[in-house]
Amino acid sequence: MVLLLNSLTVSLFVLAVMGGFTVANCKISVTRYLKLLLLPIAFLLLGILPIIFSLGQSGDTLFSIAIGNLTIYCQWQNLLDGLLLFFKALSAVSCMYFIALNTTMNDLIYAFKKMKAPMLFISLMELIYRYIFVLLEEYKKIFVAQRSRLGYKNFKTSIVSTGRLIAALFLKTYNKCDRVYNALLSRAYAGEIPALEHKYEKSLSMYMAAYALPLCIAMVFLLEKRWMHCM
Repeated sequence: MVLLLNSLTVSLFVLAVMGGFTVANCKISVTRYLKLLLLPIAFLLLGILPIIFSLGQSGDTLFSIAIGNLTIYCQWQNLLDGLLLFFKALSAVSCMYFIALNTTMNDLIYAFKKMKAPMLFISLMELIYRYIFVLLEEYKKIFVAQRSRLGYKNFKTSIVSTGRLIAALFLKTYNKCDRVYNALLSRAYAGEIPALEHKYEKSLSMYMAAYALPLCIAMVFLLEKRWMHCM
């Protein structure tokens, strides 16, 4: 709904609601949640700069910046478009964080199976999830070995050690993942990894929340349109 409605008010509403749900359900502080948002915010700020600022002047110009012979303009419509894109993407990220921080991998796989997702897709999810930890484990081993040999004592050695770490990491993780896959084959792996599934009970409050949130979003969107029409 955030992506389809294309509304700044809806994006801010979803960002606040999903952030509140995530903080309350995960029992984490607001400060920690905001720190998690810093990474996507940094990418989004870099992405909207070409939208907000332009080299050509047309329409209402809020301000301009002169850099030598080059003048960069900021127009009102471009600023609104940049803010809309920023908060729309950030609200989508908040929805993703709500799922990622509240749902285990087994529950996600269970949900995809209930939705009749292709088994190839589910198997790839399971293997990629396992290989992420294989990658992290090998990275820690190599990094600790380099640190113990003063591989990061200055900038020059850090660059050299980082390059060697990446090269060694690729080879070691490739061999380790190959051994993991062979271990699965030796245990009768045939494209599906069986796992114990939880038994879930239907919750009336969850059903009510699932219907109430889209209705609230639609109401916010209609109120925004009505307010803009009155203006």
